[in-house]
Amino acid sequence: MLASAVVGATAAALSTAAASGDGIQAMAASVTALQAPVPDTALGMGGPEPLPADVAAEVPMNGRTLLAATAAKGRVATIQATRAARARQIALIEAARPKWLLPMPKNTFRISSCFAPRWGSFHYGVDMAAPGGTPFHAAGDGLVIEAGPMGGYGNVIMIEHADGTITVYGHEQRIFVEKGEKVKAGQLIGQVGNLGQSTGYHLHFEVRVGDVNGDKMDPVDWLEERGISLTGCGL
Repeated sequence: MLASAVVGATAAALSTAAASGDGIQAMAASVTALQAPVPDTALGMGGPEPLPADVAAEVPMNGRTLLAATAAKGRVATIQATRAARARQIALIEAARPKWLLPMPKNTFRISSCFAPRWGSFHYGVDMAAPGGTPFHAAGDGLVIEAGPMGGYGNVIMIEHADGTITVYGHEQRIFVEKGEKVKAGQLIGQVGNLGQSTGYHLHFEVRVGDVNGDKMDPVDWLEERGISLTGCGL
């Protein structure tokens, strides 16, 4: 902008000098005057004079930057400490959480059939009779590998556990999990029903070892190995 102003002023001076008739000498004098150094104060660039009383001086930023960095580090440290405390709390809760339990709490069902011969064949599970709609839960942490209609079960849920066993839950009227879903011990997974080959509302609870076609194990023994007592079967 300054260069443009100088050029413009120079052109105006030359035009004025030419019009005045003073000739080349007058034009040269005007150009020389215009091209002389301009004082800083004239260009608004500051000078030796002090600032007026009503004009605030700039505040150095170094102090502010240091304070901001310190505050940011403090906030980061607080967040990290909070996260660490939360992680410790979650770890304590996880350590205290039961890893195995009955599919239904005691006193909410009665045993109606055991792992034993029945009606000319063998019954490979324990039947827990309860009113229709009674909620039942996963016996342990695991992965749902089946959830839906299946043959004589009517509906079935199968959960594969980390120790290689599979728990089976049959005849339910409602299913609250999906195949491929991870579940925790005690998580609600369904409601007692009377579907499939069933003579009344109950949960058929079964244990298989190795895979879905593996050997079937007495659920009472399986639960006992995990510190859980299920009475109503045996002598």
